[in-house]
Amino acid sequence: MDSIYSSSSSSSKGKNIITDALSNCFYCKSETTTIKNGWQLYGGDLALLCESCCSAYEDGSFCSRFHKRENGWRDCALCGKMLHCGCIISLKDIVLMDFGGICCMDCGNKYLIRVRI
Repeated sequence: MDSIYSSSSSSSKGKNIITDALSNCFYCKSETTTIKNGWQLYGGDLALLCESCCSAYEDGSFCSRFHKRENGWRDCALCGKMLHCGCIISLKDIVLMDFGGICCMDCGNKYLIRVRI
């Protein structure tokens, strides 16, 4: 069985990795010969996902599809969209606001001024 992790330096998000042996999806543990790179883990590696899990990750529906009943859901302070906070998968979709609260990336890009240091 192959590792459920991929080195982030040699791979990119969503890239197909086809193996001769069966590998397990990092999230659902299903066996497959075609896996894709998903989100970056805290250790720097990428989670290797089956096509179904990676599809949900890439289209932004992973948390609403697989974590619907989990704790940590908050609404965007600007548009009300529900966001799953505290989940490594949705970190790329959340902007922390100066006055407290969060907003979605769409609202953050549209309404907030970004300062780079």
